[in-house]
Amino acid sequence: MKKLNSIFVLILMTCNFYNVYAKLNSFGISDIIPFNKSFTDDNLVFLERISEEMGCKQDITIEIISDFLKKVEIYFNNILDNQNNNPLAIKIAKLAIIDIEKAKKMLKPENVDADSLSQLRNNIRRLDKKINLYKANDLSI
Repeated sequence: MKKLNSIFVLILMTCNFYNVYAKLNSFGISDIIPFNKSFTDDNLVFLERISEEMGCKQDITIEIISDFLKKVEIYFNNILDNQNNNPLAIKIAKLAIIDIEKAKKMLKPENVDADSLSQLRNNIRRLDKKINLYKANDLSI
């Protein structure tokens, strides 16, 4: 956990030094795309995304993650409602779920109760299944 926090601080310092910030879409979701093809391993990029999406001035809490999860759900429903065939839109939704999973790992045990964590996991799973029904380049199931 200390190593993860150190990496997080390093990213924040790097972002401030180079003045590189993610652009958040109107739903508050980052547009930064990881570099490698199996983007789940690009931790530095995800830490940057999380710091922009969920705020870096405070500790991550279940409430912050839950609020962001609601934004992702609204974003995804908007994609479906507008029949947005932009492949990047689905990819951004999938990346946002990964952001949530990684942020969940950053929760401090003393700030988490079992019921809230269980409810958060269920909500993440439900939205993840819904998003994964769609391919990144197609809104058809």
